[in-house]
Amino acid sequence: MKAVTRPSAADLAARMPEMTHEHLILFGKVDYWIPREHLETMAEKLPNARLEIFPYVGHSMNLEQPLLFARVFGDYFRG
Repeated sequence: MKAVTRPSAADLAARMPEMTHEHLILFGKVDYWIPREHLETMAEKLPNARLEIFPYVGHSMNLEQPLLFARVFGDYFRG
């Protein structure tokens, strides 16, 4: 049986320019799980991405600020 290897962050970042569909990236300034730089890199490398940063949100925006989350997603999907 062949072992499955996990792609590295560099491998994934290198493939991001191929992903041409729209991306909405949400980041809470008090998210201590994912460094902001990672989301900024995603926004730079994905050709059709928008990064939204929220000052009083952590890692779980949908739980911490459900009304804000619903509005942001609703606006995004309505175009």
